[in-house]
Amino acid sequence: MKKFILVAMMLLCTVAAVSCSDTDADAVNPVNDIAYGATESVNINEMRKKFSQMPEEANDSLDAITDALDNAIGEGSDCQREYGYLGQKTVNKKSCYVFQVFYNYDGDYRSAGVFASQTADPEVVYIYNEDTKKYVIFDGKL
Repeated sequence: MKKFILVAMMLLCTVAAVSCSDTDADAVNPVNDIAYGATESVNINEMRKKFSQMPEEANDSLDAITDALDNAIGEGSDCQREYGYLGQKTVNKKSCYVFQVFYNYDGDYRSAGVFASQTADPEVVYIYNEDTKKYVIFDGKL
């Protein structure tokens, strides 16, 4: 199980490293209409090459992101999620661990988004908004 989480985290790290940037403090308001989930499949093997090894300190952040997604999706989901660790980044002037999340529908991988969780307070979870190119507080709505 740890290997699976590590691989997933490495995948997430790669994607976050490519798409993360610092944002200003004005970007912390929740956004309810973010388009979650890609319309096209992604090559998961190529994505995994871009992930970093997750440090043990990032476990609480991964747990917080997993819990936030569990609460947003509910228990009846028929797909698996995989996580890739993208690294530690500054998000809204806070140090955060960043992860790329993918849904696996019978081998068809689609991006669920890039999520970040504060290192000092892991329960604060952000999602990267592709349209605005900023992180916003994840309000639990998909």
